[in-house]
Amino acid sequence: MVAMARLTFQCTSPIKLAPSFKSHSRFSLGFCRHTYNTLTTKPGRSFSPRFPEQLLSYWATLENNNSSRERLSIFDLTVEEVAEDYGLPLDYVVDVLVSNGVSESIQPSDILASHVKENKKMEVLEALSFSDAIEVGDLYLQPTVEEIAQANGLTSSHVLEFLRKEGFEAPLGSRTRIPPQYISAVDGYIAELLSRFRRQR
Repeated sequence: MVAMARLTFQCTSPIKLAPSFKSHSRFSLGFCRHTYNTLTTKPGRSFSPRFPEQLLSYWATLENNNSSRERLSIFDLTVEEVAEDYGLPLDYVVDVLVSNGVSESIQPSDILASHVKENKKMEVLEALSFSDAIEVGDLYLQPTVEEIAQANGLTSSHVLEFLRKEGFEAPLGSRTRIPPQYISAVDGYIAELLSRFRRQR
């Protein structure tokens, strides 16, 4: 008599990781569900399932894809992908670039390498790789330019123009979070602007 074992694999996408987990790979499993019958030895002998060829092939492909993506350098990813992979606020990644000499406009879709000079790569890598995602996230809870403008019935351009006059060039435009040191000034500017609008009516 031959014993039959039924093997079921299931994986769901996306896989949610603990907040403290930092992924250095852009690979994630897609949804899959396969059920296979595996032939074992006769009862009384040690259990030794024989996996079907299509399953072994699937695992081989999975391993190859994962290894390939893990070999990607962080500098080959976009600014937004780096933020997602490391669980960091987009603004923090931009701040790291700015603090390492990047003065030109930064777009989330820009490849990191296009903004980082060779002699600054180690500093950028350390700042991104060894940051605590939860602690950093707590420092970036301020509203974005767009959020504070919409909440007060203004356009983002009003707030952006004021910030520029105050000496802050919002690197992400309307998606930039307002730095803590500018919050009070922005609040005062908005209150004054709204008061002026009311007087003009």
